[in-house]
Amino acid sequence: MQVHVEFWGSLKRLTGESKRIVEIEGEATIATLARHLADDPVLRSALEKCAYSIGTEIVPLACALKEGDQVAVLPPVSGG
Repeated sequence: MQVHVEFWGSLKRLTGESKRIVEIEGEATIATLARHLADDPVLRSALEKCAYSIGTEIVPLACALKEGDQVAVLPPVSGG
């Protein structure tokens, strides 16, 4: 299945891209996608602290993916 991934904030700067299309075989969850993205050494350590959303909803790692889902990878933010 194809999943459309959007990188936000520091991940966008880290990867040098704002979007990526990821091919995943068979049934998959957000955790499956995260493992696939972690194959990229640039992303590996950053992903441990990220949240994921589909549309406007933050989703758990166990959330099932469907063909064509738009998944945003959201790094932690801080302020003060």
